[in-house]
Amino acid sequence: TSTTYYYCAIAENIGGVGFGSIVSSTTSGTPPSAPSNLTATAGQETNSSGTVPFIELNWQDNSNNEGGFQVARGTSTMSISCCVLTTGANVTSTKDYGVTSGVTYYYQVRAANNSGVSDYSNIASSTAL
Repeated sequence: TSTTYYYCAIAENIGGVGFGSIVSSTTSGTPPSAPSNLTATAGQETNSSGTVPFIELNWQDNSNNEGGFQVARGTSTMSISCCVLTTGANVTSTKDYGVTSGVTYYYQVRAANNSGVSDYSNIASSTAL
């Protein structure tokens, strides 16, 4: 947001190089507000492949301009990295099926739009069933 970028077109042919005028453009817009109240709850579903563990994530959407949310996950608070899951705008829950039974996972979520990303939410954790 509010960053100025400078551009210059360069043309080249057998006769040499020509430089165009330098132009600038400043980005605008506001990154979304950070989500809050993230919770993580372990669960299981049974399908044709058997019993599948998941961790359900729920959060509060505090912005009105997000394009979606990015979910970060790790097996410790120091190993959380983005982005294991993404959602659309106004979504406040998702399930992470990429988990292993007996392993504790730590999560954070942030909102994103074309102007940037919010701060991360609180950390929530759960042990997959």
